[in-house]
Amino acid sequence: MHHTTIQTQGQADSATEFVVLSLSDFQNDGNGFWSNNEGWTTLEHAQRYDSTDSPLLIGQMYVPLDVAKAIESGDLTEATHSGGLKSISDDDLCSSCANCAYRPGELSTCAMKWPAFEDASGYTTICIAFSG
Repeated sequence: MHHTTIQTQGQADSATEFVVLSLSDFQNDGNGFWSNNEGWTTLEHAQRYDSTDSPLLIGQMYVPLDVAKAIESGDLTEATHSGGLKSISDDDLCSSCANCAYRPGELSTCAMKWPAFEDASGYTTICIAFSG
């Protein structure tokens, strides 16, 4: 068991609610959010948590509720790249990640194969494997 909370741009406040996301389950059938009563389900039925203190299984992560809503609605999509290469800017979350070989003005690489979500403008705003 491990403890994973995804890195997002901005800070969560003390009133932030979290849900548990399994990205592989979400990608398979959209039922990627944990419910103590229903197992893997949609966000609407997901268990809400007020902290990220409990350990999780590999492949599961705590996600702020607003981020989960953006992922489920499609407002945030999986990061796009070509052959493992991606153009990122200095204000992109990836530019400060230890897993990223950031090359300003060139294509960059990610040792974790870009496990991130980006907004409609292509900026990575959430990373599952962020290492600061």
